[in-house]
Amino acid sequence: MSAVLSRATAPITRLAGSIFILGLGTGLVLVGLPLLILHEYGTGLGLGLVIGLRILPNFLLGPSVGGYIDARDPRRIAIVASLASAAFTVLMPLTSALWQLCVLAVALGLTSMFTGPARMALRSWLIPEGREMDGNASIVTAERVPDVLGPAMVGPLLVVGDLDWLFYGGGLLTVLACVPLLGLGRMPRSSAPEPAARASGAGLLSLRGIVGRLFTDNARSLAEVVRVDGTLSALTITGFTYVFALGVGRIFLSEYSIRHFPSLHGALGYLMAAMAFGGILGSIAAPRLKRIQPNRLYFIGNILEGVCWLLLPFTPGFASACALMVVAGVLESAATVVFFAEVQIRLPDSFSGRYYAMLLPLTDACMLLGAVVGGTVVLAGLPWAAVVICLAMAAPIVLLGRLFLQPTTPATTRAPQKQAT
Repeated sequence: MSAVLSRATAPITRLAGSIFILGLGTGLVLVGLPLLILHEYGTGLGLGLVIGLRILPNFLLGPSVGGYIDARDPRRIAIVASLASAAFTVLMPLTSALWQLCVLAVALGLTSMFTGPARMALRSWLIPEGREMDGNASIVTAERVPDVLGPAMVGPLLVVGDLDWLFYGGGLLTVLACVPLLGLGRMPRSSAPEPAARASGAGLLSLRGIVGRLFTDNARSLAEVVRVDGTLSALTITGFTYVFALGVGRIFLSEYSIRHFPSLHGALGYLMAAMAFGGILGSIAAPRLKRIQPNRLYFIGNILEGVCWLLLPFTPGFASACALMVVAGVLESAATVVFFAEVQIRLPDSFSGRYYAMLLPLTDACMLLGAVVGGTVVLAGLPWAAVVICLAMAAPIVLLGRLFLQPTTPATTRAPQKQAT
């Protein structure tokens, strides 16, 4: 029996290890890039331009790569895209002009269109039926741990080296993230047709074309995939509203740390680390909460996390605030495990690449919209911002509560566990 479990969990462990190593490398680059731009060019405008250009390819072209991933070996795609990403990363500190960084930012954006969705698509091939909660808990844990370890690695690297080491270290870790995938073998191809996409009728690079492609074509294609399962539709909708709430929360937390703890340097970092630590605990605990039906856990977790954010402006001390963020992190991570497990159960394997390739750009857009709204509502006061966060997390869950408390039977049946060849 133990040998069977070992064979079943080994591929999941490899995928989780790859995601963990990649997360560490990405964390170093995300810290190093703003420092590099501000140190070399001293311009916030340049920082915004580079970050925007890194995101833009995923907005424009991300949904179109899903069919490519589904029709080919996602493992090989993840490896090739990661190697290309590593090459572009180590070139960044060697640039001598801002336009060169902009070009590399676009190149990194192009590779990220494949690295994320390809690894996400691998979940469906590697996690056996019946072990969705356990498998996705391992992966979510692998995603959360770098949030704590990544920033902690920056200090020592800057002590023993210089800013360039963040990029060289990030590139090296991105290469090493390919190693666990090598032992998985080749994944089978899908012969499923790609959902028909409707043209927006506008130029690709025009503002109307960008908005149309992201919010119209992409949303319609995603709706075609999820409409056959009510609970899958509800999970997808609440995923968007939750990410919007997190976008507001990022601005709220920054303002909260400055207003409530002005004399405590690094308060924001500590609060974010507390939530990340809670995220690790939540992903570990989620599959062990077997007495709670997964959809009920998702329902309860989102509502209670909204309450945590609502209470934060009235929390008396810094220690209490950190404890509340730990609880919020536990609830967030447990709900995330349920989200990915239920999506995997209900989504046909042959559509995994397309689903995540369409989902990620839309969630990025929701996060950006939340940040814009957050910058406005904090001006009215932190309690009002907390109310917006709570409503965005809890209200859609309550409105769609029937689908979570009495979930529909999956409209599609997962294919038997695929064997790598």
